[in-house]
Amino acid sequence: MDRGVKLKGTLWAKKTLHFEGELEGDFYSQGHLIIGKDGVVKGNVNSRNVSNLGIIEGNVHADNKVSLLPGSRLRGNIESHNLVMQEGSNFEGQSKVLPAPPTLMVEDDTETVDAQLLAQARQVVANKEKIKVTPLEEVKKEIKKKKKSVPSTQASFLKSKIKRWRTKSTIGAILLIAGGMYFYSPTPPVADADQMVQKAYQLIEQEKLAEAEAKFKKILSVTRVNSSVYAGLGEIYLIKNHYQDAESHFQRAIELNPANTEYRIWLAKVLTQGKQYPEAQNVLTSALDMDSQNYQAFYQLGMLHKEQNQMNEAAVAFSKALQANPNFAEANVALAKIFNENGKFKEAIDLINNAIANGKTEAGLSLTLAKLYVKNGQQDKAEDVIKSTANKFTQNFHAQIRMADWYSDKGLETKSFSFYQVAAELEPNNALLQNKLGKIYSKNKESKSALVAFRKAVELNPKDADSHFQIARILVEEGNKEEAQTELGKVLLAKSDHAPSHHLLGDILLEKGKTDEAYIELKQALSLEPENPVYMQSMAAVLVVKNELDKALEKLLAANKMASENHDISFDICTVYSKKRWYTVAIGHCEKAFQLNANHYDTMNRLAWLYAKKKINLAKGLKLSKKTLEANPGRDDYLDTLSEIYFAKGKYDIAIKTIKSAIKLQPDETYYRQQLWKFKNAKSKTLASAK
Repeated sequence: MDRGVKLKGTLWAKKTLHFEGELEGDFYSQGHLIIGKDGVVKGNVNSRNVSNLGIIEGNVHADNKVSLLPGSRLRGNIESHNLVMQEGSNFEGQSKVLPAPPTLMVEDDTETVDAQLLAQARQVVANKEKIKVTPLEEVKKEIKKKKKSVPSTQASFLKSKIKRWRTKSTIGAILLIAGGMYFYSPTPPVADADQMVQKAYQLIEQEKLAEAEAKFKKILSVTRVNSSVYAGLGEIYLIKNHYQDAESHFQRAIELNPANTEYRIWLAKVLTQGKQYPEAQNVLTSALDMDSQNYQAFYQLGMLHKEQNQMNEAAVAFSKALQANPNFAEANVALAKIFNENGKFKEAIDLINNAIANGKTEAGLSLTLAKLYVKNGQQDKAEDVIKSTANKFTQNFHAQIRMADWYSDKGLETKSFSFYQVAAELEPNNALLQNKLGKIYSKNKESKSALVAFRKAVELNPKDADSHFQIARILVEEGNKEEAQTELGKVLLAKSDHAPSHHLLGDILLEKGKTDEAYIELKQALSLEPENPVYMQSMAAVLVVKNELDKALEKLLAANKMASENHDISFDICTVYSKKRWYTVAIGHCEKAFQLNANHYDTMNRLAWLYAKKKINLAKGLKLSKKTLEANPGRDDYLDTLSEIYFAKGKYDIAIKTIKSAIKLQPDETYYRQQLWKFKNAKSKTLASAK
């Protein structure tokens, strides 16, 4: 009965009923009545077995057993042969123990439905014949008689009486009687229950849970004494995380077959998943009392301790499981994980190898073994395991990725790339992998392929900020700053705290002459990553444009402390000191930058210009200047430096000729004309003094 259903009156049920609704009235059942966690009964309950997970406000009579489960509440008196109160249940009332129930009960005689009788009843209904209904009071009398012991000599008499009553009442699927309801299952008998049980378990293995559940329930319409059926349903409900249903079915399986330790182990799994740890431990203890060498019970006990973070106790239980069965793969793996966490890598390696030798051949376990070898300093063995795993599990995505990462970490990009490509074929819609491929393409200067991979990544995951950023970075390199700016806007819309995007956007805005906007973006980048020297360097560039040279130097010098071997930072410090006309200090930083990168032409040019200004090292300055122009003959600023060196050397004619070449390249540059005037004036003064 589903939750949300509200009934008023008397409710009758022939077979096991799981009730999740609300009833105001009495409940009568010939089988097992389960009041679910949402079930509410305000009235008396009469049944063979009662399991309460919800609320009962009334007296309860059960011929056999009453189970009060955690979270339940019962306000009333209990009459029962067996009362089980679990921790967390609430009982307000008195209890009375009844004698053991008789061996022959009405429930036992009415398990199998007379298919012929049902067919006749259906035909009666179909022909719209009048149904003679047994009055409610007579039905109640029959039910009350059921509660009494039936001597074996009277069994056949009672059976025939009940059958005549059923025939007389023409019971169909549901019979409404004076405000009460009587439930009946019209399922025909099944020829071979054992064969159906086997097929149902096969369906579980095939993960066809709905079909398996339906088949088990069909078997229950024939017999309710097959423990395998209840265990199978319990397994299905456990897989579905329906722990209360799973628990009740495994308990029923144990009632029917108390000697089966496997059912107790399954019940312990259910209780563990439901956080009922003491109850689970009690069940496992009972299983081990029955079989002290049951390695499955020890293993489940270890999992129970592990669930409670009791690692020492878990290790002891797993060890006992292995003592009982050294080749039990699951226990080997479980104990290996504990050893791994405790830094006992060698012991963990031995256990994993033992698990693999005993049929545990999953790719994931082999990769775990490789990680353990790495932790134990056995790199060669780790590589052998990874290679073997990748070759054996060619269709396993994780094996291919691990092999690719292994080569990538060792700097063998070519080898790693082939495995990444195989992984991409296995999972083409993996956004992280597409991002990884894009970065490899970028590193190999394959911008077009990188863009394709990064665009695929953002298509799969539009919120992938890093891939959006990588797209913008490539667009900037290609000179497409407008589209790059749009891409960065997408990043910051999805992730406003993405510092690299604020930084790159600030650089773009600075280059476009939007100094104030650039300052805002770079300030945001620094607020997110205040110790990033590259961001400090970009902020200094903005401050130089704003002519705040001292603040720029402050940023650059702080960055230099964190990245003293960064050529660009040293060069920028040299440039700012040059602008402040602190030429001697500037020369020191430029010479350091030149040492860090002797092929950087701007550094050569700046150093040569400073030598000319200080009129020192002019031969070295001339050599550096000529080298820059050999590589960049059309650079007007490089020509200006060369003219400055010739001027410092007193070679005015060559200086004048050289600066005129710069003017031809930039005729509107007033600074070069000032240089020309300076050179000519110096020449005139020299000639005048010579006369």
